Amino acid sequence: MLDKLAMEQRKLSRKKKGSSNWNKQRIQVAKIGEKVANQRKNFLHHKSKELVTNYDAVVIEDLDMKGMSQALKFGK
Repeated sequence: MLDKLAMEQRKLSRKKKGSSNWNKQRIQVAKIGEKVANQRKNFLHHKSKELVTNYDAVVIEDLDMKGMSQALKFGK
């Protein structure tokens, strides 16, 4: 879908800004962009639901990567 979005955006860039063909192409690009956004949102929703159903607890760790790289024990 991203390939199609890139192709349609290239078509849009070749049209004269403000023309009726440019407006039609702009709407087509917007529809494809919305579809991509919905696919990403759907994937995240399914993945989070899968994690919640399979595990009892979900823990997020916030690591200080800059501090860790400056310490002697850890490499960059």
